[in-house]
Amino acid sequence: MEEEPQEEIHLSKGCATVLQRAAPLPAGDVYDGKKSLPREPGLYVIHSGTRAIYVGIAEKSIHGRFQDRYKALRDFGLGPAALAGITVTSYSLGTRVPLCVAGRKKKGRKSLTNINSTEGLLRVLEQHFIKHFKTQRVPPSKFGNAAPERYTADPSVTVSLRIASRDAADPPVQVI
Repeated sequence: MEEEPQEEIHLSKGCATVLQRAAPLPAGDVYDGKKSLPREPGLYVIHSGTRAIYVGIAEKSIHGRFQDRYKALRDFGLGPAALAGITVTSYSLGTRVPLCVAGRKKKGRKSLTNINSTEGLLRVLEQHFIKHFKTQRVPPSKFGNAAPERYTADPSVTVSLRIASRDAADPPVQVI
C-alpha cells in the first residue's frame, strides 16, 4: 500500500544546477573525523554494501547534518564499528544559489507557501534520487525513505541537472 504524500513542492520557474559528486566515504571515517563531507548544501545517499538504503538532503551543510547524527551515536556509546559496511556518497550544490521559484503545500492544506529556491530544488532532486535508487521504504522495513513528496511544475518549467564527477550509478539528468 502506497503512503499518501507528506507534502507537495511546486516549481513555477525552471532552474539549472550542477551537483558536485564526491567519492563514496566509509561512514566510520566520517564519524571519527578521518574524512569530511562537503560543507555546502546538497543531497546524500547512504549505502549498505552496494545497495542504496536512504536518500536525504541537507539545506545548509551536508557535513553539519552528519555531525548532528554522529553526536547522537556517540552519546549512546556507539563507535565507528557500528557503521561497518555503510558508505555515504554526497552531491553538493556549492555556493551558487539556484534560480528557481518554489512553493510548498503541506499535507491537508490548500495553498502554497513560498520557500527558498535551494530548498525547493533539493526537495525535487531528493524525490528524483529516491525514485532512481529505489529507496522508498516498503513495510515492514525500517530502512529507506518514508512517504514520497509530490512535486509539480508549471507547463513551461524544466529542471536541468548536471553531475560533475558523474558515476554510471548516478540518476539521469532529466528531472522534469
